[in-house]
Amino acid sequence: MTIEAITAAAGHATEWAMPQIEPLGPEGQLESSSGADAVSGATSAGGSSFGDVLTKAVGELNQTQVDAATEAQKLATGQTSDVNSVVMAAEHAQMSMALAATVRDKSVMAINDILRTQV
Repeated sequence: MTIEAITAAAGHATEWAMPQIEPLGPEGQLESSSGADAVSGATSAGGSSFGDVLTKAVGELNQTQVDAATEAQKLATGQTSDVNSVVMAAEHAQMSMALAATVRDKSVMAINDILRTQV
């Protein structure tokens, strides 16, 4: 079953609608650089460095964790009665953390493979 079919089956409920995945824009793409820029990790005019992209991703991950904690606290203190939004925020935070852990693990494995490469 495709994402479009799942979205169509869900009807017009906005909370269940699947967001469209957009391709990376220029700020998300790493551009090749040469000379001193390559050594320092900077990219050519207008591009973002890998460190900037990573910092932004970690910041967004932190924000999802904070949002989930805030929603859970609101439910616990009786400030909200919308259990669905609390569960959705908690699941979003959990899935984001699982994705970040997987990316970290795959990155560590790739670095270890590179370090083990015989020259």
